[in-house]
Amino acid sequence: MVAVVQLLSIASQFVFGSSVLQILFGILSILASVGLYRAALRRTQGVKPSFDALTTGDNLGPFVITAIVVGLITYIGFLLPFVGIILGLVAIFFLQFAVFRSLDTGESVAAAIPGSATMVLAAPLPALLLLIVNAVATFLGILLCFVGALFLLPVATLITVHVYRQLRAEQIAA
Repeated sequence: MVAVVQLLSIASQFVFGSSVLQILFGILSILASVGLYRAALRRTQGVKPSFDALTTGDNLGPFVITAIVVGLITYIGFLLPFVGIILGLVAIFFLQFAVFRSLDTGESVAAAIPGSATMVLAAPLPALLLLIVNAVATFLGILLCFVGALFLLPVATLITVHVYRQLRAEQIAA
């Protein structure tokens, strides 16, 4: 799911042509995604998301810092000449669970990034399939003039969190 936010942020650079607007869009998308991510995390634990739970500041600092660092790593990866696309995709692949680790457990960026990479290395096929599902959801959301994203992104987030919980060997509520 983070890949979706990052790809939209990178796409905004090509549309708007401004790094300042891209950074602004990236920060706004990080803040907007907190509620959706919290709702998905709580739903997989069997807790009905409430408005109070979605607006709490629990683990918000580690989440924001981790999201910014992951975004910067991906952005820099995409900018490098000749190998940029490959490095950017590799970064998205290995860091796709970092923000969820920070938001869910309060892990610092120094623990969430290697933790995400370890999760991906432990189960590369599900992580790759998840990346493909998120890319397809992003593509379809863009193709449908971003209106499709209103439905597809929450579904993709729930799928991502479900895989996240599975890779952490946690119980998932029905």
